Amino acid sequence: MKIWTIVKKIQGLHRGLQADLETNNKKNIRYFLFLLIDKMFRLSKKIVLKCIYYYRYMTWVYDYYFILSKNRDSSSIKYDISYFENKKIVSIIPHADDELFGGFNFYKKVKKNLNFLYFGLSGGIPAEDINQIRLNEFDSLCIEEGFEFVHIIDPLVDLANHIDESIDIIMLPSYVDWQPDHRLVNDIVIEYLKKSKLNPEIMLYNITVPISIQFVNYIHPMCKKEQKHKYAMFDKFYRSQSFMSTKRFVFQEKINGSLLKKYAGERFCVLELNRYIAFVNDIRYNIGDVVLKNLLYAINDILKIHTLSSSLYSKVQFNQNNMIGE
Repeated sequence: MKIWTIVKKIQGLHRGLQADLETNNKKNIRYFLFLLIDKMFRLSKKIVLKCIYYYRYMTWVYDYYFILSKNRDSSSIKYDISYFENKKIVSIIPHADDELFGGFNFYKKVKKNLNFLYFGLSGGIPAEDINQIRLNEFDSLCIEEGFEFVHIIDPLVDLANHIDESIDIIMLPSYVDWQPDHRLVNDIVIEYLKKSKLNPEIMLYNITVPISIQFVNYIHPMCKKEQKHKYAMFDKFYRSQSFMSTKRFVFQEKINGSLLKKYAGERFCVLELNRYIAFVNDIRYNIGDVVLKNLLYAINDILKIHTLSSSLYSKVQFNQNNMIGE
């Protein structure tokens, strides 16, 4: 709704009040005044929210073009899907919609060898009704797109049933993230892998905190039609999350695509297992949970979250050799 439309509605309410006062006795005047104040408040709230949204949108546009001006093509970033075509992949999904924001178009390309392990975590908020709604939304999207998926009930037992020596790559949300559930699933997988003695590659995806460009070694390119379809699927299946603007994700992906001179892209970091464990240990000891949690306050500021991400990743000390295909 445009701001001018809202103003016209306020004017209509005022005219309606005048008509009501003419046809009702004076005892009802107080009721109509309260009614007008209530409606004025609701409409004022809409105006404020719209102004905030437009301001935020314009800052996203500015940040997008500013980051583009600093980006350069990087020959070290791969975008050839053939490396993954014959790999057996398991992707750990902490929350419904992480599979969409984290790499929807990549997943579509490798789905014949892909299995989602859905944890259905709640961010520490006990809300059984919304968790069931989101589980249903996740299931519906996966069925629509033909993704294989499993609901994780007992993590260590279920991981043993679905991650064995046949698995080539385990996908996880990056540990550099404000969301504690994203770090939790990393901790669970590391515990399991240490006990199992398996040695898969680890492929990190991001949601709201971009993987620093120094660590990105694979970007999955998207054309405009593919990106549009991705967010159409979000609108169709994740109605419980309709309050969330997806524009910032769109801009982030267009920044990714600019690195390859493509329309948009999904960014990843693929690591050998020992490098991944060293990466997580460095974050635990050199950064810590408090700093990571504070990233939440920057996720709607594209330039700031890129700057903070780059700063935090720079504190990781391990050698970045032996990444994808090396």
